[in-house]
Amino acid sequence: MSSDKVEALLHPRNIVLVGASDRPRHWSGRVKENLARFGYTGGVYPVNPRREEIWGEPCYADFSALPEAPDHIVSFVPADAVFGVLEDGAAAGARSALVFAGGFGEGDDAEGRARAEKLRRVIARTGLGVCGPNCMGNVAAPSRAITLPDDGLEQIEAGPTAVIAQSGGLCVALNRLLYSRGLMPSYMVSAGNQVGLAAGDYLRFMAAQPQVKAVLLYLEQVVRADDFLSACREARAAGKAVVAVKIGGSDAGRAAALAHTGSLAGSIDAFDAVAGAAGVVRLDCMEDAVEALEFLTRIDPPKGPGIAVMTNSGALTSLISESAARAGVDLVTLSAPTKAKIAEALGPLANPANPLDTRATVVSEAHTACMDALAGDPAVDLLLMAEELPLVPGIERKEQNLAAIGRWTERGGPVPVALFAPMAQTLTDHAKGLRDRLGHLPYLSEPDRAFRVLGRILAAEGRTARAAAAGPETPAPAGAARHLADAAKRAGPEPRALDEAQSKALLGAFGLPLAREVQAADAGAARAAAEEIGYPVVVKALSSDLPHKSEAGAIALNLADGDAVSAACDRIAANVAAFDRDAKIDGFLVAEFVTGGTELALGLIRDPEMGPVVMFGSGGIMVELYKDVAFGRPGLGRAEAEAMIEATRAGRIIAGFRGAPALDREAVIEAILALGRFAGDAGALIAAVDVNPLLARPEGRGAVALDALVVLAAQT
Repeated sequence: MSSDKVEALLHPRNIVLVGASDRPRHWSGRVKENLARFGYTGGVYPVNPRREEIWGEPCYADFSALPEAPDHIVSFVPADAVFGVLEDGAAAGARSALVFAGGFGEGDDAEGRARAEKLRRVIARTGLGVCGPNCMGNVAAPSRAITLPDDGLEQIEAGPTAVIAQSGGLCVALNRLLYSRGLMPSYMVSAGNQVGLAAGDYLRFMAAQPQVKAVLLYLEQVVRADDFLSACREARAAGKAVVAVKIGGSDAGRAAALAHTGSLAGSIDAFDAVAGAAGVVRLDCMEDAVEALEFLTRIDPPKGPGIAVMTNSGALTSLISESAARAGVDLVTLSAPTKAKIAEALGPLANPANPLDTRATVVSEAHTACMDALAGDPAVDLLLMAEELPLVPGIERKEQNLAAIGRWTERGGPVPVALFAPMAQTLTDHAKGLRDRLGHLPYLSEPDRAFRVLGRILAAEGRTARAAAAGPETPAPAGAARHLADAAKRAGPEPRALDEAQSKALLGAFGLPLAREVQAADAGAARAAAEEIGYPVVVKALSSDLPHKSEAGAIALNLADGDAVSAACDRIAANVAAFDRDAKIDGFLVAEFVTGGTELALGLIRDPEMGPVVMFGSGGIMVELYKDVAFGRPGLGRAEAEAMIEATRAGRIIAGFRGAPALDREAVIEAILALGRFAGDAGALIAAVDVNPLLARPEGRGAVALDALVVLAAQT
């Protein structure tokens, strides 16, 4: 099991430093010093065949010369020497290894990629739990196994957090920052390139550690996404918060570029849609991530989005309201009984609004009565208290109120409570003492950051709850698997776009709503098809060489009779030849001319890291111009589809913007669900899907996919 390998990595019986050197500032010496400084009790053995002694103690020529069988190997040797070290170490009994060397494909060079693939085979063959390559060592406070070669590390403690980072350089700075918050990490793992153990493996291990309440991820790349997502869900089920800073865009590749949606999502959109549904809270920077840890390690996330705020400053209520609005956080409207209780506590001059301004630092009884009133409001899920910590002794009423907050929260109120500073401040020793007495509560740094972070936490909670409510995926309609198998037969070593008829047949089999359409081999057959369907009609060229027909003049609309159809076929053929003389027309698609509605867009991209992601948004050219889009995971449920609609301006149009008639929302939801089913079943077969436009018609009249493009992914 991967958790056993991580256990071996972070709780080794002994540590063997291969390639040890006493050159000044060599990493092996710094690791040796940290192991001694922080009290690691296992054996520490340097290995270097050119030395008999190093650091005033014996140095060993190889693994066979060690006083005991090796357990954990720390490799300081160059990249090409790593393979032999791992194989020899595993043969001698080692269970785990850490590889500092780079040169395993970080620059995407062919030689490095080949070296990484060879390393992958060695790891599989030996069964070692390998951290790296291209990593910077680890910190395991419970075992005191400190292999991070940084003498700036000052404190270690088996605290309530853990860090998994693809940057060893961040670890020391994070350790200091978390120490200042009283959130010391039990473990800090520098994951490197993740050729061996990956973030999912480490996360699964951290989820099983009882003292760890939250895990911070710094990720440049997600590898083995299915395992990573499974680990995220396991962590959440174990009551552990997962906070991530995910950086790096991704090139969706030539295949996705064939579809409009290919340019609409990078790895961040895909990560939010898929990992967010698995319980991950993503932040944009490390400071915000630490703020999220401050919140999530001390109290449970609120059960809903309702927030009430209490302060003692009128100016601060305005600042708080604006901070909340910028973060997209709604402050609830208080009920009449709540307002009455506040007025009773504060007197006739009270303004019982949200944020609540007590107008002064009131006596503790009134302060607590306001907390009772706000927390008891049925719309409130979280109570935020703007509290400045006194920097010097003597501000007795403020300190009494802080003590009252501590007593109130320790009793266990109906909703969680968090504190935040009215503005960022440097705490004195006196203020730190007050903070320590409220250590069971989050103390956030200032309104803008507090609400920005809370907005992300609430959004992640919503995504996770909607995904959990979806239950098992709805099976695809009968016959869908056969259409998928037929599409698979067309796939090859290069990405391939299906023509419109093939694309629509495949998506229609999964429930995407289509207009009446007939394929025609030539102009005569197109005319006959039009007679069968009934005028007016649309005629389009069928060609896998033309992913976007309008640009090539390969579409004719609102054709009223047979002569117009024949002329349109001739005109389309001439337009295509002028646009691209190599483009092949395989016939024509004749369809009913559907009117009355608003153009929307559906799509599917295959992100290189997270896999398939469903897109919904405004249609026509607006999807490219404004990128009014939202994203969802494969196999998404109804609540997730509804949330995607609500997240876009298109959702307001569907609801009937400024008195316009409402559109068929139910039909749009069913179309999103159909594409979600397709994404879940198609998997790696599909590179991209573009349904643009999806025409949403007036309420009760359904929706119709007027155009569709499916791009098959390259298959090896």
